[in-house]
Amino acid sequence: GARLSCTANAGITRRLSFPSAAAAHVRSAPPPESARRRHSGRIHVDLDAEIEMIIAFTGTQRGMSDRQRTDVRRYLVDAQTQHGASLVAAHGACVGADDEFDAVCVELNVPRYIYPSDVADRCALDACRRRGGELHVMTHPMPPLQRNRWIVRYAQRLLACPKEAHEVQRSGTWATIRLGRRA
Repeated sequence: GARLSCTANAGITRRLSFPSAAAAHVRSAPPPESARRRHSGRIHVDLDAEIEMIIAFTGTQRGMSDRQRTDVRRYLVDAQTQHGASLVAAHGACVGADDEFDAVCVELNVPRYIYPSDVADRCALDACRRRGGELHVMTHPMPPLQRNRWIVRYAQRLLACPKEAHEVQRSGTWATIRLGRRA
């Protein structure tokens, strides 16, 4: 079945059953040294608030299943309860799951860091902007696999909603999960 992986900073890995049809992978990392200043590609962003928790998200262009959407919302509500205003979500503004994740973030009033793709027909950045809420475009548009490195770079958690419950080689979502595991 699908799994939720939690990797602690001490290198201890626990595997727990996850009820979703697909896996959600979460990694732990120390908080960033300075959450006030971010260098992303050639763009520099000054942030007004101290950021304690950045949750990165990746998912399929086909969107999330109903179960994944419910689990992601529950995860964000729990993270928001724990971290309050110091919580930020990061994603690639791709059509499908990223766009759906963005809608949940806006509903819960979670600020978003957006790392857009340079593939115009897959980019949902305009929809994210129209949705409102606090949004920071962190980089210039980049090829999806390059952009995915930036998405996981400063995150303390990576939440993933792939289509498959087993790892697949030719999948941007699974490639991002592998990046998160190595980070």
